[in-house]
Amino acid sequence: MVSAAATRVRSEAALRDPERIIRALIDSAVDHYLPALDRIGDFINRLEDRVIRNPVPPTLREIFHLKRVLLDLRRTATSMREVANGLVRRFDTARSGARESIDQDLRFYYRGVYEHAVRVVDFIETYRDLLAGSIDVYLSAVANRTNEVMKILTLWGTIAMPLLVLTNFYGMNVRLPLEQNPYALAPIGLIMVASTILVFIYIRRKHWM
Repeated sequence: MVSAAATRVRSEAALRDPERIIRALIDSAVDHYLPALDRIGDFINRLEDRVIRNPVPPTLREIFHLKRVLLDLRRTATSMREVANGLVRRFDTARSGARESIDQDLRFYYRGVYEHAVRVVDFIETYRDLLAGSIDVYLSAVANRTNEVMKILTLWGTIAMPLLVLTNFYGMNVRLPLEQNPYALAPIGLIMVASTILVFIYIRRKHWM
């Protein structure tokens, strides 16, 4: 930004006036804000898509990094807004005289700079709100994914529960029915399979999976 303003000052003889040098610096600052904000807006849109499709920690780190960038931009844009507002007030309180027409031109110019800075700050606040919303979406997506994993694990544990109950029951070190029967394996196996199928059917009818 400063190099662009310096190039403009060197290239135009009319800018030897200190007032115009200030205008060149402000013009360079103003001209660089909107393209930067456009790129940030596009990047935020891509971040939102990534948050929805695949919420992973690197995406969250990028969101926080972008929030810091916007905070720095807001600080500089707010300073520029206050400077432009101060210059507008200066011309509002200036006495009429030989420079009245020039002062009016500069006043309109700085008024435009001030309004531009206000729009820039509004854009930055909007993008910060979007990033805050992206963080909320990320946290919700991670929580939903965790709940889904826990749900699946719980359901499979419930389906396997009849198997665990019967195997643990017959694993006790006491005498049990059919323990000595050589043909007991088939009915016990059928009971295990049937109970597991019944639990699975019950879960499906409840639309839990």
